[in-house]
Amino acid sequence: MPADQRSGDEDELLREPEASAALAEVDANEAGSNATMLGTVMGIANNVVGAGMLSLPWCLMQASLIPGLTLMVGISALAALSVVVICASADLAGGVYTFKELGARAVGPGFGVFLQVVVALYTLGSCISYAVLLLDFIPNILEGISGQQGEWWESRWFIILVLAGLVLLPMSLFRDLSRFEFTSTIAVVCVMLTVGILLWRGSNPSGWDSVVLAEFTPGTFAAMPILAVATTMHYNSLRFYRELPLEHRNLRTMAFITAGAFGICLVAYGASATAGYIAFGADTNAEVLQNFPTSLDNVEGVLALTVRSAFAIVVAFTYPLSLHPLRAAMFTLLPDRLVCGKASRSTASLYIPLTVFLVALTCLVGWLVPDIDVVLDYKGAIAGSCIVFIGPGIMYAALALRGPVATAGATAGPSAKDTALNSSSGASLAESPLLSEGAGHAAKPSDASGHEAAELEGWAGVMAIGFVLWGGGPMLIGGVLKTAGALT
Repeated sequence: MPADQRSGDEDELLREPEASAALAEVDANEAGSNATMLGTVMGIANNVVGAGMLSLPWCLMQASLIPGLTLMVGISALAALSVVVICASADLAGGVYTFKELGARAVGPGFGVFLQVVVALYTLGSCISYAVLLLDFIPNILEGISGQQGEWWESRWFIILVLAGLVLLPMSLFRDLSRFEFTSTIAVVCVMLTVGILLWRGSNPSGWDSVVLAEFTPGTFAAMPILAVATTMHYNSLRFYRELPLEHRNLRTMAFITAGAFGICLVAYGASATAGYIAFGADTNAEVLQNFPTSLDNVEGVLALTVRSAFAIVVAFTYPLSLHPLRAAMFTLLPDRLVCGKASRSTASLYIPLTVFLVALTCLVGWLVPDIDVVLDYKGAIAGSCIVFIGPGIMYAALALRGPVATAGATAGPSAKDTALNSSSGASLAESPLLSEGAGHAAKPSDASGHEAAELEGWAGVMAIGFVLWGGGPMLIGGVLKTAGALT
């Protein structure tokens, strides 16, 4: 990078040894990471499938079969569109890849901080829900294998200690999402195994007589926030986009990848939700695996053990995909003196302690929370609707109507703190407008990406209004009412 492009903020940053080393890697990072298109599809699919999948049969019970499936398809399509809208906003904003900076470019610094807080809350809830699920699955798995109950190695406290120390923490220390391509593929295979077993159970239904095909009830609103949770990975959308190789980093490619990933998830969701609801009818639990026996006395028990084991693998491999943006959000929200102040520890030295703290916190809360339904409600009702619908709609409308050129001087570029955070959390410093174009100028998007993003201006206002009304209307209201206990 030419020396004359470095600003005063950058010179200040260069006084930090680790930040200086990160600046030296800019040219190497400009080409993106080694992420492949297929690997990104699998990564997004793994990120989407999580705690919400096991509650989908219950959602169909609440909304009835046909309306529930219709809602599932509609919310999935809107969620996939939202991912593309977020990436289009990043292009229009000049190639920024954090919600804080993107929100600041679109609306103002306060909105950027608000979005980053929402991301932190949502991903915190995701990590907690995964811990709750693992503590539900693993004792039943151990009990089914050993045939014994109440052993010390089946206790929740022992399981969470081993799980956090030997599985979740080591995986959470990775800094690049492309590292999870292999584990994401394994997780998707396990999801399909889970779907297959649920289909087998659905072919021998015991609750068909209580299945409601089509009926509108207040329970439809209760199902909406959980359906939103089941289709949310938007907190990682910018990172997946940034990690694409530079030649593939455009909206057309991202739309293709997103459609493939959400298509896989929708097929799995529709099949498993329908099979689970038909199998158990009105007796369907909020977590469908609770309807299965824990003993191995028959074929159903063996299959139940298999599906619990498969989904435990899915959840364990999805956990670090949620902790990654949680840690990045926490770094962004830390006071400046803790991140880039002269007397503070460097960001890199905070990376491991903060990761350990977040893993310990989420596992502890997961150990204390008995019911995953509580976590899913607040995630989908409040944080989910803001990340998936309200935030992207507002940002894209503001940026598209203003135009990509006008955003160049909207802000003075990221601070030294934000630049240091990007390097220490594994984000490429090539995404920084400050480093790419000089102080006070946003980096220009690639010609292809900028042109594709600008083409969407015609429907930006309509789409934004629709997203905001949908996210702030039935999604938000229904989830808040359910969280408050008004719906059952």
